Amino acid sequence: MASWLRGCLVLFVLLAVGGEGLANVVREYPLEKKVHLSDTVVIGRVVSVGQEPGASPAEFAHVQVDKVLKGPALDSVDVLTKGSISEMDLDCCEVGKVYLFFLLKTQKKIFMSVNGRFGVYPLPTR
Repeated sequence: MASWLRGCLVLFVLLAVGGEGLANVVREYPLEKKVHLSDTVVIGRVVSVGQEPGASPAEFAHVQVDKVLKGPALDSVDVLTKGSISEMDLDCCEVGKVYLFFLLKTQKKIFMSVNGRFGVYPLPTR
């Protein structure tokens, strides 16, 4: 009887806290959802990376826009690459490299990926 009760208790604990390990996982959206949720979709080359002077420890990539696929015409965008939510940090942006960006516009004229690291794709350069 004690063994059965112990087994039930272990099962209850696993069910109660087992999902917390995946609570902050960013799942990849289908392409259609990324496009739908994006304010802007662009292909662009990273010109520089760094922090905004006097700002929090957030990091940004300044991107020269080569082609706008969705949204208003833009010459350049500043993209948040590392912020306060580590699961939304990007696995990009090397200076000189070209990427496809699915972006949301924030209140401060800064853009962020619509799907964390799944919202930015490196493209081959010629």
